[in-house]
Parts: sequence; C-alpha cells; structure tokens
Amino acid sequence: MEINQSFVHLRSRSSYSLAEGAIKIDDLIDLAVENNMPALGLTDNGNLFGALEFSIAAAKKGIQPIIGSILDLELPNIDRGKNINHIPNPKILLIAQNEIGWKNLSILVTKSFLDNEDSNQRPLKLKEIFQYSDGLLCLLGGIYGPIGYFLLKNNYDEARKISNLFKNKFDDRVFMEIMRHGLEAEKITENSFISISSELNIPMVGTNNIYFNKANMYEAHDCLMCISQGVTLSNPERFRINNSHYFKSIKEMIDSFSDIPVAIDNSLLIAKKCSLLLEERPPLLPSYPKKISTSEHEALIKDAEVGLSKRLVNNESSKNNVYLDRLRYELNTIKKMGFSGYFLIVAEFVNWAKDNDIPVGPGRGSGAGSVVAWALGITNLDPIKFNLLFERFLNPERISMPDFILIFVK
Repeated sequence: MEINQSFVHLRSRSSYSLAEGAIKIDDLIDLAVENNMPALGLTDNGNLFGALEFSIAAAKKGIQPIIGSILDLELPNIDRGKNINHIPNPKILLIAQNEIGWKNLSILVTKSFLDNEDSNQRPLKLKEIFQYSDGLLCLLGGIYGPIGYFLLKNNYDEARKISNLFKNKFDDRVFMEIMRHGLEAEKITENSFISISSELNIPMVGTNNIYFNKANMYEAHDCLMCISQGVTLSNPERFRINNSHYFKSIKEMIDSFSDIPVAIDNSLLIAKKCSLLLEERPPLLPSYPKKISTSEHEALIKDAEVGLSKRLVNNESSKNNVYLDRLRYELNTIKKMGFSGYFLIVAEFVNWAKDNDIPVGPGRGSGAGSVVAWALGITNLDPIKFNLLFERFLNPERISMPDFILIFVK
C-alpha cells in the first residue's frame, strides 16, 4: 500500500530523560531517517540537555530538528494527591518555534531547576508559562496534561475552562494532543478531547509518547522505570506504560489515526511552524560583576601580586624571583587566552565562602598547578613547592576552557 501522507514524531525522549528515556540521540535520528520522516522532535522531560547535540546531528542527516521539553505544571486549586495515572503534576509539551521561543523555553526550564527551596525540579505556574509564551507552541499533553487531569476526574467543565485559557494565551499556537497507546485512560477521555477541540477550535494533533526504540524493548524499559521510581515490578501503584511507547513508523501512525487524518496532518503543520537550528558557538564568559576602575586583567594583576606577597611572607627572599617569574608568565598566558575575568569571578566566590565559614577544599586537578590561583586563594597548594605544571591547566597551544575542581562542605 502506497502512503501518501507523512508524519512527524513530536514527542520523543532520549537518554537525557534520565532513567526514563532509553534512546540515544544518534539512534533516534537514525530511526527518523529509516522511516523517511522530514523532521523530528526531541522533547526530554524537564530539560534541554541534548538540544544542541540533537540539532547539529539531525541537520547533518537531513532531518529538521524540533526542540521542546515536557514540563510539569502546577494548577491552582487541584487535589495534591496522585491522579488516576499516579502522576503528581500534569505535564505540557512546549516546542520552540524560533530563537525567541528557544530563549523563553530556556528561561522556563532554568526557573524550574533554580527557583526552588530544595534540590528537586519544581512544576511551573500558569502565569510563568504565559509570561514566557512568545515563540512557543503548546501541546496540551493528552491524558498526562491539564485537560486529561480534569477529564479523568470527570470534570468536563474545568477541562474546557483551562483549555480555553490556553487558547486565549497561545491563540493558533496551541494544539489538543491525542495519543493512542491502547490505554484505558485514553479510551475513556478521547471523545471529550475531541469535543473540547471542536468547541474551542483548538486543532488536534496525534502523537506517540516515545520512550524506547522498538516494541521488544518494553520489558527492559519497564525495569528502568522501576529504578527511576524506586519501586519493584510487582508494585501495583507504580507509574507504568505499555509496549506501544516505541518509535512507530509513518504507516503505523497513519493507521492508528485513520479516522482522524487531520491529527496526522497537523504534525507536519507544527513542523512547518518551527524554524530553529541551534549551532555551536564559542563559550561566552560573563564579565566580572564588580565595579572596577581598571580593566579586568589589570585588576587580576593587582589582586594576584597582593595575594602572592601575602603567601611569600615567610619564604626565603632568594626564592621569591621564581614565584614572581612564574606569576608573570601565567598572567601573560591568561591575558592571551582571555580568562582574566574567569579567575576574578572564581576567586570572588571561593573567598566569600571562606569568609563565611564555609570549608573549601585545597584544590584538585590541573588547577592546583596555577600560582595565580594560589595567590588569589582559589587553591591552597604551593605549585612551585610541589613541582606542579601550569600548562596542564592552561596551554596556549591547546585552547580549552579552564576547569577548577572545587569542593565546598556544607
């Protein structure tokens, strides 16, 4: 049978969806190539770790890269207990259309990691999503999203209400997501998804929630899911998926949505709305934040000379020239490589920690070979005394970012 339609997977996890996704990025792209798909979405759980790697690799293989992330959403006035699917928070899928969308998606992912009282990634508030919605497409998550949350609680009115809210904020950039993995929750809610889609003119899109390469990987992946949840296979309360969550072919997806062909067509429409290609660029170092009357390098010279004189108070004067020559050599190398501000910034937070009674390690790795680092208080090992080489840390013949290994004790 000849296939006249095409399809784009918009929801796929790589191994960067830690302890959940089981597909390496190169394998994911190869699957798209094998299936003659024009584009492919990488949408890892709560992060963008693989975005650059994926974008470059996909473009080289002739696949349009689509970058997104599956993010937890905090809804007001909902039961904080587990829902029917044992997922604490509803999830939505945000896809970057362009550079503006990429920046906003990066902001949202960063906020979910940083703006939290503990080390856990937190769900985002509706107002945060809407504040940074420019340049983003929103897929409403099927049974795992906010609409699915309320439909599974038999609350159609609330599901329609929040759908309308997203429609008002995203306009033609929001899509009603429908999945068909054979799950009971999908079957009992699908008509309601379709009804809300029709009532509010929110276009439908069919997706497959990809966790692994092939159907025969299900059992191994099920064990991975247990590890991520800290439970056993026999636990009836654990979150689980089935063997349909693999990278399906175009024909399989078309057959699955044969009664709603527009849901397949809209996957291509979404791909056409995206025009983002991430490219490698040199590392961007921040400027030294403190106000200084001189250049960063002049400030570094001053701080390093003052620091070294303090270190050498009890040294024999005949040895001082060795330290001063090494200091000048290192400072010249640091200037040539453009890392003066980096040294100032690292020295700033290390010495702040020491001044605030936070124990700091003496220094590990190649950074301990720097007299400048020792003079600034970043490390606490005398590199001349222990015959440590600065070139292992910074070498003009091998340009690379400096890398201090620092240990702070809470």
